[in-house]
Amino acid sequence: SDSASRTLTVGLPDDVTIANDLTVTGDLVVQGDTTTLSTTEIIAEDKNIVLGNTSTPTDVTADGGGITLRGASNYTITWVNSTDSWTFNQNIDVTTGGLSIGGTQVLTSARQLKNTAITGTGNTIDNIVLDGGVF
Repeated sequence: SDSASRTLTVGLPDDVTIANDLTVTGDLVVQGDTTTLSTTEIIAEDKNIVLGNTSTPTDVTADGGGITLRGASNYTITWVNSTDSWTFNQNIDVTTGGLSIGGTQVLTSARQLKNTAITGTGNTIDNIVLDGGVF
């Protein structure tokens, strides 16, 4: 038969270590509970990273998932199911463009509130400078 259609299966009794580079020209399938990459940079052509990919995903299985950057502390973006929100454990620095909610800009990069209403009772506003305008 044609050598391109043959499958080679190698059974080894122990772990295998490859001292030099390994090039795989086809798909690489890794089966196991843990895959560890030790690299300085991960580059992917895909535009989307899927986390928590289970056969029956729910908000409960997503709870606590996210991204952790290790530094002097852990810097995280985490999905919190009980609050139904993404939670950042550090400040978010908006350098250009501003901040939008539901497609409407509410804060500019110059720290100016836009399209924002303060309603209800018992609200406290501290450290606010009102600059110009008609009141």
